[in-house]
Amino acid sequence: MTEAFGAYHILKVLEAKADYRLYAAQHATTGERCWLVASPVADRAAQERFLDRLRLTRRLQHPHIYTFQSGGKTEAGDYYVVSPLLPTLRFKGRVSAATLSTLSAQLSAALDYAHAQGVAHGNLSPAAVVRLPDGRLALRAFELTCQPLSAETQRADLSALAELLSAAAPSERVRAALRQAARSRFKRALDMHHDLEAALEAQPPLARRLTLLFGTAILIALLGVLLLFNQLRALDLPLPTVAILALLPTQTPTPTPTATATLTHTPTQTPSLTPTRTATATPSATPTATSTPTATHTPSATPTATRTPTPTPTATPSPTPTAIPRILLETQPCVALVGDSVTHGGVTYEVPRHGYIVALTDPLNVYLNQHLAAIGRGDLTALDRGASHTGISTANHPSYFRTEQYKQLLADNCRYTLIMPWLNDISPEIPVRQAARRHVQALARLIAELRDANPFGYIVVLDYYQGATSPFAARTWAYGFTPPNVEIFNAALRAACQDRTLNDSPLVSCAPISPAFEGMGIQHVIGLTTRNAFERSLISPLRSEAREWLDAFYAEEPNGLLLGDGVHLSVAGKDALARYLAELIERLPDPAQVELWLITPTAQP
Repeated sequence: MTEAFGAYHILKVLEAKADYRLYAAQHATTGERCWLVASPVADRAAQERFLDRLRLTRRLQHPHIYTFQSGGKTEAGDYYVVSPLLPTLRFKGRVSAATLSTLSAQLSAALDYAHAQGVAHGNLSPAAVVRLPDGRLALRAFELTCQPLSAETQRADLSALAELLSAAAPSERVRAALRQAARSRFKRALDMHHDLEAALEAQPPLARRLTLLFGTAILIALLGVLLLFNQLRALDLPLPTVAILALLPTQTPTPTPTATATLTHTPTQTPSLTPTRTATATPSATPTATSTPTATHTPSATPTATRTPTPTPTATPSPTPTAIPRILLETQPCVALVGDSVTHGGVTYEVPRHGYIVALTDPLNVYLNQHLAAIGRGDLTALDRGASHTGISTANHPSYFRTEQYKQLLADNCRYTLIMPWLNDISPEIPVRQAARRHVQALARLIAELRDANPFGYIVVLDYYQGATSPFAARTWAYGFTPPNVEIFNAALRAACQDRTLNDSPLVSCAPISPAFEGMGIQHVIGLTTRNAFERSLISPLRSEAREWLDAFYAEEPNGLLLGDGVHLSVAGKDALARYLAELIERLPDPAQVELWLITPTAQP
């Protein structure tokens, strides 16, 4: 066949449906074979559905889910994505109870996770199950048929899983249990897995009788050996004779071979590339009351649902005018944004088959200044005090406390300080719950030092947002940025805010960050993007090596797409967060109104 998608030559048409075309393809340069899924030709509605499925699929980052790894767009405007070819599940007869239990546990975990992300598979079958290079089983092909989750699509997925497992069940009793589970109103695949394990453990009557007879025979044999041993001792036979009797061969039953699940085709894996990162720091100006942002980038507004920020400041009593000289209560009219690359604007993109580009885009303060002006708070100037590639509690990144940005922060004396999530701290070198506790302790230190340097400024701590971590980021620096880890860190932050570990002053409060992204799905984080869009977002030149990768990739695939890390904020995400933060600031109290608490910070109202 002569049809090609960028650098991929089509070997065979596997499926041609109304909503997609599935091919076996081969890369022209590397020879790597892959699955290639393309949107339908000249059908705009079907293409939109295809893109919707890709957006849903990008939500899924799970050890037992296998999704596409790169993609592009043809000259004709057709979108496509590719993933390396892996062996799919094939059964040769019935499998053992242990094999079926493992298969059920892994697929059930994957399906429940997808459902928790609001995604239904839509066509679960043995062909949708692959074995990964490390031996794990994984669900694939979400980009072909996935749908938003509903009661109907959830039940369809669960019924399909029951049918898949029934085909390999070792007995009719187990198959009947799976059919019964599929008819019941269970809500999770895990419930069906538990029913399956119960059926596997419950042996049929004949098996129980055989087990009893076999056990009885063994017991009789053991008793006979003991009696013989006692008789030999009574006869006072020499020890070598007893040893010879003990070494006589015994009959050992040979188990019947059991069929196991096998997978066809062994692909050639492309060696992974070692990520290369470069963080470019940008100088930050000393804040003044009249400073204004100088960046020229103007992000487009993203419509979002009306929401009310929900900080939790402690109520303050009426001020005491003579408590503290008024001049001490004055702060600079600025807002300091503190964090790592979330506020500083660092992003990571994968150039397929070449490497990873670490780049710098507009920092969050550019967007916040625009939204502050829009709500009539142009008197406040947002300052970027973030530092990419740093953390406050991990040992695997440089410490923010040693950066020039931190020194500037302590000298700013801003009226408001907003502490953003620290993405690097959620990929720790220690167990995640221990890391969450250590992160809270580091935040408490940061807040204490800020209050020492700026006792009359107001501090807000924001928690972590959910992302859609791309496979290359999940394999490297963002391995800990997963939905469970985000929830563990957020739970630790909520507890620290409730027990006043962090906000033991009326000038410190906590606020959730997720309302900023309501209704956006996963559009708040960077994903697939064109070269032009990527280049337009940059505010710092790329390294020569990164530029060479881009040129080489687009020489092969002029319409190829770069894959964002799914962790850092997109233009729309930064714009939405800035709008939310501006509304949040508008609702915060004026720090100058808390004089009584400033005299005795630990007193209770």
